[in-house]
Amino acid sequence: MKLGRNDLKILDDDGREVPKRPSRLTASERQSAHQTAREAVAARAAKFAALCARHGVEGVLQEAGFGADGAARATAELLTAEAPPTAIVFDSDEMALSGAHVVLESGAEIPGDVAIASYEDSPLARTHRPPISAIGRSAVEYGRVAARRMLEIIAGWGSAGAGEAARGESRAIEPELLVRGSTDPGAEPTSPPISLRG
Repeated sequence: MKLGRNDLKILDDDGREVPKRPSRLTASERQSAHQTAREAVAARAAKFAALCARHGVEGVLQEAGFGADGAARATAELLTAEAPPTAIVFDSDEMALSGAHVVLESGAEIPGDVAIASYEDSPLARTHRPPISAIGRSAVEYGRVAARRMLEIIAGWGSAGAGEAARGESRAIEPELLVRGSTDPGAEPTSPPISLRG
């Protein structure tokens, strides 16, 4: 059984399931890995595992720390496993770049043998060869939302409802799946982002 474009899904940080680009994943290639870095990403790791289970893909959560050295070590371990993964998702661009280096040094091809993706985008991920697929989140937009919220709190500070104005809340910023050559050899270097709101 071959899984195609509409069979595999990705989750954004809020747990929404959205379609992603095609995969080379077949019945004989049913293992994927996600290198997790710290407790703060435990929910993301749990969603990754649940999604893999839902699609019959063996999901391996590999503790790697949160840096290049840990990612290199963990990637080397994964590649020497009895059933090495056909895809690895990293928590950061630094980890993805380090892991990609280990994959290429092993003689494996990206994405031919191992697809690489990152939960963090950066100029380094975009200029790597092949460019690394990533979740794009606008730091400018995060800053804009945070500044707007601070101004709202400051504006309400002297009023009777100051406590209400300062109460915690969450505001969603839509991330984007940026599909590049590390997961799709046919991706254009400037492929438009795929909305993760589906």
